[in-house]
Amino acid sequence: MLRKKPRLVTLLAFLPFLALPALVGGPVARAAEAPAKPNPSPGGVVRLSNEFIQVVVNASPDATGRFSVSTTGGNPDRADDDNRPLIYGGEEPWTSFTTVRLDGQNYVFGGATHLPAGRGGPFGTRVTAPRLVENGQGIEAAWQFPGQVEVIQRLGITRGHTTGLLDTVRIEYVLVNHDQQPHTVGLRIVLDTMAGSNDGAPFRVGERAVESDTSLQGVGRSTPEFFQVFDSLSRPAVIAQGTLRGGEITPPDRVYFTNWGVLRESLWDFDFKPGRTFERKGEYELDSAVALFYEPQPLAAGASRSIVVYYGLGGISIAPGQLAVGLSGPETAIIGQNEPLTIVSYVQNTGRGDARSVKIRLALPDGLELAPGEQAERDLGSIGSGATKQAVWSVRVTAGAPTEVTYSARAEATNAEPNTARRTMRLVAPARLSVRLRGPARIGVVDGRWDPSPFEVVGSVTNEGGVEAYGVSAQLVTIYGLRIAPGASAWQYVGTLRPGETVDLSWLVTPTGVSGNVPYSLKVAYQGAGEQPVPTNTVVIPPLPIQILVKGGAGWTGQGLAVGKAFNVEILARNLPPFARGRIDVAFDPAVLRLVAGALSVDRGTLFVAGGEGAQEEGGSSFTVEAADSEAGRVTVSVAGPKGVPAGQAASLLVLRLAVKGAGAGSVRIQSAEFRDAAGQVVYRLGPPGPLPELEVTATGKAAPLGKGSSSKGP
Repeated sequence: MLRKKPRLVTLLAFLPFLALPALVGGPVARAAEAPAKPNPSPGGVVRLSNEFIQVVVNASPDATGRFSVSTTGGNPDRADDDNRPLIYGGEEPWTSFTTVRLDGQNYVFGGATHLPAGRGGPFGTRVTAPRLVENGQGIEAAWQFPGQVEVIQRLGITRGHTTGLLDTVRIEYVLVNHDQQPHTVGLRIVLDTMAGSNDGAPFRVGERAVESDTSLQGVGRSTPEFFQVFDSLSRPAVIAQGTLRGGEITPPDRVYFTNWGVLRESLWDFDFKPGRTFERKGEYELDSAVALFYEPQPLAAGASRSIVVYYGLGGISIAPGQLAVGLSGPETAIIGQNEPLTIVSYVQNTGRGDARSVKIRLALPDGLELAPGEQAERDLGSIGSGATKQAVWSVRVTAGAPTEVTYSARAEATNAEPNTARRTMRLVAPARLSVRLRGPARIGVVDGRWDPSPFEVVGSVTNEGGVEAYGVSAQLVTIYGLRIAPGASAWQYVGTLRPGETVDLSWLVTPTGVSGNVPYSLKVAYQGAGEQPVPTNTVVIPPLPIQILVKGGAGWTGQGLAVGKAFNVEILARNLPPFARGRIDVAFDPAVLRLVAGALSVDRGTLFVAGGEGAQEEGGSSFTVEAADSEAGRVTVSVAGPKGVPAGQAASLLVLRLAVKGAGAGSVRIQSAEFRDAAGQVVYRLGPPGPLPELEVTATGKAAPLGKGSSSKGP
C-alpha cells in the first residue's frame, strides 16, 4: 500500500478571515510586504510565493492541477514556523483534490493519476495547463467536462483575516456553462491539512476542540465564523485558520472534519462515523483532513458561478503563564456592518495540577459591544494539566468613525494567578467605490464616416473605503445611439479592489446612426453594496452625409489605361436611408469607353446580394437593368427595397464592366439618382444642377495585350 509520509496537523483557512501571527501580549505590527512573485521552479510544478507563504501547483502529467501550501517565513515574530507545510504535498502535490458533481455524475478536477486520491476518475479534458497569470500574481488551470461545462481553478495570495498580512492562499473555482442547456453543478473540495509536523492537532471550532469525525451542516449565521488549528497554545508549531463565512467567501453547505484515508477513496459521499478518531483508515497514524461541500445548483446556459475558499495562517495574541491566555479575532472590522464579529479566547493550564474554577472575562472598549444575549464572563470549570479550553463571543461594531481599539480577555482560577491577553483591532470604513467616466466630447466625420469609430470610453473605479471591495463588476450602458463594438461585452469583471486601488476599464463604442448629444453611463456593483450612483457622459455624434460615389473596382489601375483594357466601376452608397424603390442613371463617354457585354456588363451591387456588405434581408427586393446602351454611353437601373445602407457603412448599388475603346479623356458619372419610401416620398435625390460624382478616365492609344482583363470583341 502506498503510504504518505508521517505528518501530524491539519489546517484550513478560506475566506477573508484568516491569518498568521501568534504574538505575545498583542497582535503583530504590520511588516513590510512585497507582492507575491513566481519563484524559479523545478520541472513539474508552478509556484507562487512571498515572504510569508507559498502555493505549489502540480504541472506534471500525473495529478495535474493539484496543489500544496506551506509557509516560507511564516509569522514574522517567530523563527520556528518557517518552511512548515499547511496543505500536504510539498513539491509533489497530489493528496488534496476537488470533485465536480455535474448532473448527478462525479468527475475529478485536474489530470489523471495513478495515486490513490481520486485515482479512478472519471476526469475531464484539459483546457488550460497550470500557468502563472495576472503578471505573476496568480496561478490558473482549467478543465472541461461533459455538457461544455468548464471549471477554472485560480490560486493567489491574499490578506489573512486575523493577521492582516499576505499570508493566506485564495482558492477560487469558477464554474462556466458554455452549453445552450442548463446543468446542475456542485463541488467537493478536500484539503489534506497539515500544520507543521503535527497531523493530529485538534480543530478549534467554536467552543469545541474537534479531534474526531465531526460535521457542520447547513452553514449560516449559527455556524462559527472561523476555526483554528494548533497543538499547544504555549508552544504552537504553526497556527492555522479556516473561515466559513464573511467577506467574499462562499459559505459551504456542509463541512466535515475527518481522516484523509476515507476521503481519498471517494468522490462525493464517504465513510463518515461521528466520534471516530483521525487515524488514517486501515493504519495507525493520525491524518486529519477537511471536506467542504457545495451542493449542486442549477447553472443556466451561458452563466457562471464562483466559489471562493481562503486557507492560510491564523493569528493569536498569547500571554504566557500558568494560565496561558490566547486571544484571537479579526484584524479589521467594518463600521456599520450588520453581521457580528467572532472573538475567541483560549486558556491552557501549563501547571502540574488541575486549575480549578477557571473563568474567562472579555473586556471591550468603546466602539465594540457584546451582541444581544452574550455574557462577558464564561465559566470554564476545571482545566487539567496541559489541557486547553476555549470561549467564543459574538461582538458588534458600534464605532461611528475609523479608529483602532484594544480588547482583552482575563483568566482567573481559585488556585492560579490571573492572566490577561490583549489584542488590537482596526475599525475601518466600509468599501466605497467612486467612479469616473471619460470619453471624447464629440467625434468628427472624415470621408463620409465617423472618426474615430469605434471610439474609446474609459471608466476609472477607485476604492475609497477602508477594506477590500469583493466581486466588483462594471457595465457600460448605452441606451440609444451607441453600441459596444462587435466581439466585446458591456460587462467587465474586476474581482477584488483593495483600499486605495484604482482600476481603469476600457470599452470600444460605435455610433448606430442617431445624431446629437448621445448619453452613456457606467453601472458598478460589488458584494454587499446597495444601489450605486451611476455617472453619465454624453458625446456629440454629428449626422453623416448621404453619398453616392463612383469608384474603380477590379482591374482598375488608375490613369493612362491602354485600349482594350477592361475594368470594373462600382457605384457606391454611404449612409443611405431606408427606401422602397429607386432609380439610378449612369453615363460614360462612348468615344473612350464601352460596355464589355451589353446588359450583361451591368450587375447588382452587394446591397442587393444576400449576405453582401451592407445587405439586409431580401424582403422581395429586385434589381432591374432598364437600359444598357454602349453606343449612347448610358445605363439605367431600377431597384426595389426595402433596402438601405446603415449610417457609418457603405455598400455597392451596381457594378459596370467597361473596356477602353479609344484614346482620350472621359469619365463615368452619375446623371441622376432618386430613392423613395413606401409612401412615395423622396428620401434622397441626386442630380443637376449640383455637382455630380464621377470617375475620370484617361486612355492612351496603345493597345493592351490580349488576355485576362482584355477583350478584342465588343457589342
